Amino acid sequence: MNRKRSQSFNTAHGIAACAISVIAANEIQLFPAGQFRATDGRPHDVPHWFIDATLAAQIIAEFEARANRTVVDYEHQTLLTAQNGQPAPAAGWFGKLAWRESGLYAVDVEWTERATQMIEGGEYKYISPVFAYDKKTGKVKRLLHAALTNNPALDGMDAVAASQFFNQEKLNMDQLLERLPPWHNQRVFSSLADD
Repeated sequence: MNRKRSQSFNTAHGIAACAISVIAANEIQLFPAGQFRATDGRPHDVPHWFIDATLAAQIIAEFEARANRTVVDYEHQTLLTAQNGQPAPAAGWFGKLAWRESGLYAVDVEWTERATQMIEGGEYKYISPVFAYDKKTGKVKRLLHAALTNNPALDGMDAVAASQFFNQEKLNMDQLLERLPPWHNQRVFSSLADD
């Protein structure tokens, strides 16, 4: 059995989710290159989020050290299952990332049959990654997982949008950690909206 060492991050990291237009292909854009922020005002603790090739290389190295593939769920249910008691079925899985001039991509996405039908039928249009970021600089630090969503809030980028997160409810660090699945065993994220 391959066990991974649990990792911890300091509480200077926040967590966020963004949504990007998607088709049922094996590649999805997770982040746009450079500075980005949501029209709903996020992030509140820094002027913007940020990712470039240097940060992407660090994220990719950490990501590729993981043994398990990363889930794409529906509407962030992985984070909400403890609260609402509903299952968190996978829409897809991915295990490889690549940096391109336009941003960071998952390049080996395997969609479930149900998700493929929903995407091709227009029932889902956006991808929303969940990520840790530095609350002093806004730099993206780690990709956690992603979701199919229909709640975009980011405007003005090429086929990119950002989703609302947890219906904009206020969460403290303990509440957020309770919503992360056990395999995220990390003391990472003070809340999105502790402002």
